[in-house]
Amino acid sequence: MVTSKNVVFGALLGLSLLSGQSLAETYTAPTWPLGNPPSGWRPAPFAAGSWFDPTRSGAGWAIEKLSPLPGETAPLYSGTVYTYDSAGKPYWLLMAGTLQYTGWDEYFRTSVSAKFGGVLNDGVNGACPTCAYVAPNVGPSPYGTGEIRFLGAAQADVYVNNGTAQVERIQASENILLNPVADLLEGQWKYQIYRASGSIEIQSDVRSIYEIAKPAWASAITADANVMHTPAPNGRWFTGSALGVDYPIVYDAEAGTLIGYCFEVATGCGTETIGSTGGLGVPGRVGFHMRSSAYVHVYALSDKDTLIDTAFVNNKATVQNNQVSANAAARYRRVIPIEQQ
Repeated sequence: MVTSKNVVFGALLGLSLLSGQSLAETYTAPTWPLGNPPSGWRPAPFAAGSWFDPTRSGAGWAIEKLSPLPGETAPLYSGTVYTYDSAGKPYWLLMAGTLQYTGWDEYFRTSVSAKFGGVLNDGVNGACPTCAYVAPNVGPSPYGTGEIRFLGAAQADVYVNNGTAQVERIQASENILLNPVADLLEGQWKYQIYRASGSIEIQSDVRSIYEIAKPAWASAITADANVMHTPAPNGRWFTGSALGVDYPIVYDAEAGTLIGYCFEVATGCGTETIGSTGGLGVPGRVGFHMRSSAYVHVYALSDKDTLIDTAFVNNKATVQNNQVSANAAARYRRVIPIEQQ
């Protein structure tokens, strides 16, 4: 297992606190079962009501979080898609279901934090806005059961035909039109940790997350056969505070993921290849080999000002029945809300 300075990486990107680091605040809170952090501290759908696929502009989803049904603890979600039928006429579909949080292993492998689904009902032959009311015909549609699977970077995959056919990748409308995910990442944050034993700790220092240039050696990254995650070739690189290029958060817009990596040799995250980098001829890193024993951090934006951080061992051969720290949940909270920046 990677240790030593990788603990520093964890402290910034959500694994553990630096020993002896001062805290601005520590207070008691309800205890929670190991591996099952409460709402607001576990990966969850991005809080937004309007979603659409930018490649299919003109149609979209209204997604609403509702109170849990009797006997349930997870919230009820409803989704209504406003679209068109095969003749090009306006058409809508509605489904609802209790939100299902994915298991830790599924989240580690897919970045799907939660999902909901139900029978896709459609409505036809209703009244126009200025016409006398006529009740529409509402009932099961030809598309069977639908399902929406939420990803960490404020995106979601939509499936129909009982989950067998993915039809689109939707994004929160405000992130397409106003606040792109890359812009949401940048800013000043405070790291918080909620321990299952019943305490919340908020670090006193403010951490800045900002975008950096992807290094040239990133095009020559290799990995152990069992490594699960590697940086996307077209991903955008961010880092926190002064950790620099060895500890990036990589935003993959195509996959809808936010993944934090360690590329430091001294901590055992991997090995580097040294060679000529041009310029003054001083040898430098030209490649890096990732080890499957290193930690990887899977992030989820749960709203504009909250970034949930979950650490795993980056090994796909290991069933990750829990996060690295089963007795603690970590998140970043923006110091200044995005609307005030």
